[in-house]
Amino acid sequence: MMNSHAHPARGIEHVGMSVPDLADAERFFIDAFDASVLYRLIPRDNPKARQDGADMSAVNGLDPKADVVGLSMMRLGQGPNIELFEIEGMRSRTPAEVMDMGLTHFSLLVEDINAVGRAMEKAGGTMLEGPREFFAQEAGEGNCMWFGRTPWGTLIELVQLPVAPDYDEVATQQRWLPQSR
Repeated sequence: MMNSHAHPARGIEHVGMSVPDLADAERFFIDAFDASVLYRLIPRDNPKARQDGADMSAVNGLDPKADVVGLSMMRLGQGPNIELFEIEGMRSRTPAEVMDMGLTHFSLLVEDINAVGRAMEKAGGTMLEGPREFFAQEAGEGNCMWFGRTPWGTLIELVQLPVAPDYDEVATQQRWLPQSR
């Protein structure tokens, strides 16, 4: 039961992702998923626009020794936007794995998982084993998932759900799914 004093979140507005090269990452999302660049808060080719880590540290936890040298907001279908950061002085060039703490992947609802997987590969991504049928509450004719990696290694899960999942008796809401285009 929701607290009557709470102000519920309306949904995920964007997901932030640090990438090794902003232009390459934008190109991957455009080529693989038909995404579009909405705007570049910090154009990579404008050294005067970069954000100094010391200025941003208290705002978002950026290491004071790092600098944001590129930042763009992209639109991807009917889900949340994707904010891409290119950071000079990035601590790790190794993307999170499923067994790591914190956000490890995001999923995209697709209508033709094989076509989108091929587009991901053509754009420079690598698909893992799959597609795999869903199980338990998510099982259904044609329901499947397929994980792939961006060229820099971040996991993206492709999800195809033509059949609605079964919900537990205690469920008070249904899973949010983006509308068809």
